[in-house]
Amino acid sequence: MTYTAPGVRGRPAFVLSGVPEERPGDLESMLDSMMRILSTRMDEIGASWKDATAIQLYGVDDVQALLVEHVLRRLGPAAFHGIHWFPSRPPVEGLRLEIDVRSVGTELRLPA
Repeated sequence: MTYTAPGVRGRPAFVLSGVPEERPGDLESMLDSMMRILSTRMDEIGASWKDATAIQLYGVDDVQALLVEHVLRRLGPAAFHGIHWFPSRPPVEGLRLEIDVRSVGTELRLPA
């Protein structure tokens, strides 16, 4: 769960979640499609990859060899944060891959 609170920060805060593949296909095409969609959505809200503080990927396919070329190289400074890869089915039933991205000033994690 994510929520926002008023604050002062030099960049936008956002959560873009649930970006699935546009249509099933090879993993390279799906990753390219997902990154294109995320980039477009960030443009629409006045944000960019340099604002991102966390990127998460969900999928059971072995995409590790593809992440540098199809994801990390596009992130610019946000690549510093890396990608949190959850080798599991995405939270949305029927998907192979899903990526979400967020930008926060302070992130608090509560114990389960």
